[in-house]
Amino acid sequence: LSTRKMKQKALAGANADVAKELERKKSHSSSDESTKEVLKYEDESTKVAHNAFDKADTKAPAPSVSASRNVEENITSVPKSVEVIAPPVEKEEMNRSAVAKISTILKSYVSDVDISNEYGDSFVESGSKTDDESSAANSYNSKKLAKAPQQLASLLDAAKVRGAQGVNACGAIKVLTDKQASVVSLAHTYGVVSTLIEVISQESETQDTVVEFDDGDGQELEGEMEMEITVRLYGEASERAMLGLRNLANHEENLGLICHSRGVLSCLVFVIENDRSKLRMLACEIMSRLASSKENGDMVKKDGVLNLVSDTIASDEEYTVKEKRHQFIESQRFLTEFLLHLAKNPTSSVYLANSDRLMTTLIHLAKLSKSPQRATSFLSIVAHLSRLKENSIALLEVHNLIVSLTKFVRSNDINCKTHSVHCLLNISSELACREPLARSSDLLLTLCLCCSNLNEETRIRLAAMQTLKNLSMEPSNLVHFADGGNCIQTITLVANSGATGNKDKDMIQYIACDILANLSQWTRLLSIIGSKHAERCNETRASIDEIFSSETRHPTHRVRGYERWGAEAS
Repeated sequence: LSTRKMKQKALAGANADVAKELERKKSHSSSDESTKEVLKYEDESTKVAHNAFDKADTKAPAPSVSASRNVEENITSVPKSVEVIAPPVEKEEMNRSAVAKISTILKSYVSDVDISNEYGDSFVESGSKTDDESSAANSYNSKKLAKAPQQLASLLDAAKVRGAQGVNACGAIKVLTDKQASVVSLAHTYGVVSTLIEVISQESETQDTVVEFDDGDGQELEGEMEMEITVRLYGEASERAMLGLRNLANHEENLGLICHSRGVLSCLVFVIENDRSKLRMLACEIMSRLASSKENGDMVKKDGVLNLVSDTIASDEEYTVKEKRHQFIESQRFLTEFLLHLAKNPTSSVYLANSDRLMTTLIHLAKLSKSPQRATSFLSIVAHLSRLKENSIALLEVHNLIVSLTKFVRSNDINCKTHSVHCLLNISSELACREPLARSSDLLLTLCLCCSNLNEETRIRLAAMQTLKNLSMEPSNLVHFADGGNCIQTITLVANSGATGNKDKDMIQYIACDILANLSQWTRLLSIIGSKHAERCNETRASIDEIFSSETRHPTHRVRGYERWGAEAS
């Protein structure tokens, strides 16, 4: 017992010493902490809002298997008018065997040949890669927000209240965000963005409420009427909150902060997926604005974003009310701009190019679009995705992409033709894509016809000729050029068209000459390789020495015949 008391006494003394030390450190740092205003990033009300929205997000109904299957079947279906007749089976097999043999022969000796610029010409240099995607989010999470003044804090609290008080408070916040002078300071004030998101997310939870009215004498409608008024008022509050968030996103300095604020992307995705009112159009507009910032490229990593966007731009909802139809079309336009902004960002373009569902949707919509402007917008996304070198193989493997781009090169719309030929040019700059491209039906012939058309725009002719130049740098494509109809004849005519004094047109002629030099190089290399194989046979060594010189292997231009009369023996 005495030993236990001694241990308890010693432990109490140690605890007293520790308490004194902590008190001393606390008093020492109190003077420094009094000069600083410590701002907590989240309070209890914000956490409640986020938890409420997270629950709503997890309870969102998933699309049915049959619905998703129907969407994919509609997307992957190709009109019969786009199909290109394949060459006969025997000819295709002969070409494949010839390509394989020539490729094997030349690639074993290709190290002796000087091939400059392994990746060929390209339409535009791809941008440099950014650092780790999480660095932007970490920087905004660590950024201190300004403390809201007393009046603004009261206004934010009132906005969370259901009914007329919340509607008026959200309207007041929307009016404040209309002023350009204060829009940056408002976005960087603690509680503003989180309050707007809380109002929108609460509306998303109550929007499915169905109000039914009794057809009787109307004596017991007081409860139903009160419920209908609450839903309508809170719908106005949600719309005003979304308008305020849009005003904040219209300023470039606020884009990174809003995108990396907790719950913003989840809220916008939920509204786009479940709402059919003006709220969805505003959410799509905000998504487009956020994607316009280079630092928000990682927003594409949000689960389900690309699939949701693909389904929305591919859907064809029927509306009898003209205003509803206009809002739906505007939503699709904003989401198309959203994809275009992400396609211009090297960080996010990789995710877009590797999304089979999205790429198939874009090509399908471009072919079915009756409006050239709409088709141009989809092709522009694909063209910007081809700017990144890592996307070339992924684009090449997209179903019917090359066939569709070849079709658009032959179209009458100048913008569709420009984006298509630039996309083909960038894909052909990748070494592994050249042989599959040249093997595609009608591609070489279409590019040659585009180059020889003097009525075509010079920039399109130049891009088509540069694509042919890239394809000619692959040794195995010699068979495809020789078997591609009038390809070599057309290139020869362009190469001998004569100087015009125009820089771009003269460059087209120069590249045509370069293509012929490439093709002749592969042909000559085949002859050299064949002579080396023939020299291994003792019976033909003497005749080989007569035909080829030992060093240069130039042809002798001797005429050969079989027991000709009246001619010298050769």
